Amino acid sequence: MKNNIINVFSILFLSIFAFYIYFSKKCEQRKDSLIKEYEDKLEDLNQKKDDEIFEKNELYRIAVESFDGYIYICSDDYIIKYMNEPFIKRTGRDATGEKCYKALHDLEKPCSFCVNDQVQKGETVRWETKSPKDNKWYYIVNTPLYRKDGSIWKYAFIIDVTEKKEINEILKKKELEYRQLIENQEDLIVRVDKEMSLKYCSKKFVKLFPDYSDFEEFIRPNFEKVKKDNSKHEKMIINQEIKKRNQRVFLNWKIIPMEKIEDYLIVGRDITQIKKAEQLKAEFLGNVSH
Repeated sequence: MKNNIINVFSILFLSIFAFYIYFSKKCEQRKDSLIKEYEDKLEDLNQKKDDEIFEKNELYRIAVESFDGYIYICSDDYIIKYMNEPFIKRTGRDATGEKCYKALHDLEKPCSFCVNDQVQKGETVRWETKSPKDNKWYYIVNTPLYRKDGSIWKYAFIIDVTEKKEINEILKKKELEYRQLIENQEDLIVRVDKEMSLKYCSKKFVKLFPDYSDFEEFIRPNFEKVKKDNSKHEKMIINQEIKKRNQRVFLNWKIIPMEKIEDYLIVGRDITQIKKAEQLKAEFLGNVSH
């Protein structure tokens, strides 16, 4: 009986031990499988992250290389850390490691127009300046570049706007000449849009019509007719009689559609003297006939 009990316990122990060995192996296999699965996922994540970083770097590279203007980065102590290829060509060398004011403008100290203090405060600054190095005008965007060590570098985008400046100056000069020419004309000149909103009027017009609404009320019906036929670029001539300081004033108006833009030029001429001459002529001929 005693031997039978021992045999039963021995068999039970061996069974439990065998199950333990089997279960341990299964756990080990499962652990290896989980580790392998985790490593594969980690590798996939790292690869995906590397791909994303590569893609972002490529986008940044394309953006920088396709920019026709100048790009440079400098530290808070004015040391150039990076220059793009167009800026290297403009400078005549890769000035990385040099002071920005020396490399960019041939100056011996920080530029009087430098905005570095504002950038160090976290501001993005947009401005224009004329470089003493080549006497050209540049539009500049300076933005802060935050670094892990807490320092702030300056990221600069620069575009040569000299030609634009020169064209604007020419246009301003031409506009001034045009205005002077218009103001010296005896005619009354008005420019309106398609809704007849006033865009320009000469001083002589203002003198005769201080209240634009009075003129608008008179001219609008005829203006609408011209606007309707604008496709034909036709003009209309209208005569008007007004009283000014108890005197009759006769005006002859032309409404002219302006080509390529949806504006209209309204030109008025004082024909009072012509009307008086015609009246005197009519009276003279009437007296002669009698």
